[in-house]
Amino acid sequence: MFGKWLKKLRGGKRVSSRHADSLDQHLVHLGGKDWWSLRHAVESAIIFGQPGSGKSSGPLAAILAAAFRANVGIVSLAAKPGQADAEEALARKHGREVFRIGKESINVFAELMNPNADHTTNAITLAKAVRTLKSVLSRSKPGGGGDHGEYFVGNEDRLNENTFEAHLLAGQIPSAQGAVEFISSLPHDAEHVRSEGFKHSRCHQVLAAAFVRAKQNGWMADFQRVHNALMVEFVAIPQKTRGTFQAGVYGALNPLTKGQAARTVAAAAPSLKLSDLLLRPAPPVIISEMNYGTDGDTARAVHTLVKLVTHVVLMRRKIESETVPILCLADEIQNIISESDWAFASESRGYRAGSIYATQSINSLFAAYPNEAGRAAVETLLGCLNTKVICLPDYQTAVWASNQLGKELRPFFGGSGGSGGYESPSDLLYGTKSNASASFNMQLTEILRPEELAQLRTGGPRNKYLVECLWLQRGRSFNGYPFTFVTFNQKG
Repeated sequence: MFGKWLKKLRGGKRVSSRHADSLDQHLVHLGGKDWWSLRHAVESAIIFGQPGSGKSSGPLAAILAAAFRANVGIVSLAAKPGQADAEEALARKHGREVFRIGKESINVFAELMNPNADHTTNAITLAKAVRTLKSVLSRSKPGGGGDHGEYFVGNEDRLNENTFEAHLLAGQIPSAQGAVEFISSLPHDAEHVRSEGFKHSRCHQVLAAAFVRAKQNGWMADFQRVHNALMVEFVAIPQKTRGTFQAGVYGALNPLTKGQAARTVAAAAPSLKLSDLLLRPAPPVIISEMNYGTDGDTARAVHTLVKLVTHVVLMRRKIESETVPILCLADEIQNIISESDWAFASESRGYRAGSIYATQSINSLFAAYPNEAGRAAVETLLGCLNTKVICLPDYQTAVWASNQLGKELRPFFGGSGGSGGYESPSDLLYGTKSNASASFNMQLTEILRPEELAQLRTGGPRNKYLVECLWLQRGRSFNGYPFTFVTFNQKG
């Protein structure tokens, strides 16, 4: 009503107060006049579906193809056989430049360094990266995913921070191999510090170089703090406890000291600078290729660190009205979900970036963070992913999706009928003994019952290659409800 009045007052067509924005570009057609735009994409999304539900070949493939056409930046964590080849072929079909991490290499330690930050801040960033990697890899071990103890985690973080800061004070870019060698050569006690052997250790060499540069640059207070933490406080810790801290650090860093992971994301002479690619005016398509099924922890390490670098770099870039959006896509996200996803999802929209994740079920996410605090954290992450797409789900995911929609009042009708006996045929004829009744009431019931999602089509020949899904999006109305059903053709 107000809109019509305003149109008459202006004497013509309503004029939008917002200038045209590239974020308003249409990506996925939801049916009728409804579209999912780039603006919705940077608000992030998650796709659920059982194996064989069509989630990857249906909605995820449609979003990826639309992003290629829209010329937005893409970082895809390709974790399935043949996925990287198929995505590269599709990207090049749309004239996109493609870089593949796997065929190319990066150095995650150099990538995470902020040239505008001091050595202490950069050391903390690198230590958080190691903690993130350890958290992800520990979940793939028997009994993993639980609480490892704040005391031990905190001390491992401090050991990493001081190790990395010592290298930065010495003018060296930290590396996994260098950090392991440094921590391995830390003194056992005060007598070891004075020994001839310690003077030839990596620990002594790095600290000696750090002392010289700190004195030259006025950093002696920082050097003294790091030196005391490593050479006095750490040495004073009981040997068994100290060994536990060191073992925890080795567990996270060792995968980056050898094999494919070291060659791919911790290369001494990397062939790519991922941050430079992400900060281009026209970002390319970047595909990280590693298969969870065949490469196991190596794949988890590589994808985790590529995702982490992407998050850190995108949240540093300067944003202008025409900054090209970048989307990070990851299938089977339960394998590499981490705390960095929380921080990124809560702020990424302001950096014109978004996450598009896919997973099998709600329980696959809860399994990564099994306790009550972890469950609340997962729910918080899901709250930051504004669009939820449900392909054929398991029962628990269907119940969760139904609960997202809530309940509404609906009318229910009832009645009964019969006769109370009769004394003559005329009683039946005129209904004099009838006791029929009718009832009506309003009840709160689910807007969408879980069982209604059990018949969604899953693609393939028997379904004429059609994949159906529930498309749930906060802040939108589809015929009065925040959801609609969308059908995707696997053949495009």
